[in-house]
Amino acid sequence: MSQSDKNRGILEFAVTQEDRDHEFFLNLARHADQSEKRELFERLAAEELNHKNKLAAMIADGTISPASLDDSAGTGLFANGENVQLDPKLKSDFRNILANAIKREQKSSRFYEEMAAKMSDDDARQTFLTLASEEANHQLLLQNEFDCLS
Repeated sequence: MSQSDKNRGILEFAVTQEDRDHEFFLNLARHADQSEKRELFERLAAEELNHKNKLAAMIADGTISPASLDDSAGTGLFANGENVQLDPKLKSDFRNILANAIKREQKSSRFYEEMAAKMSDDDARQTFLTLASEEANHQLLLQNEFDCLS
């Protein structure tokens, strides 16, 4: 497998992860027992869908070229099999679901920071930094929900 193919796979996997996160938050919204929680999860779902669409468009229009990544691309979240599948239908309590979601958002933020550092194109770098910041904000929002349960 060429490095370009490997890098394309990393980028496409990031798109898939954003789609999974979108579905996860939609599922949480459907099961939320309070309107404030439902609105939060719907907002997070919409933002994850926006991330997915942004990445997919950048791949499609060539803004992010798989060749623009170096050999160490994806050494963070997505390359090490750390794809945490979260399903709110699991027989775990809401506290555990939030704790796992917080970790997932933290890992996503780190991944996008790593990707930003590998971009030679300023616009692509800024996009990844924006995604990292948004994922870090998701982490804070979820942490606030978690803290309210304590």
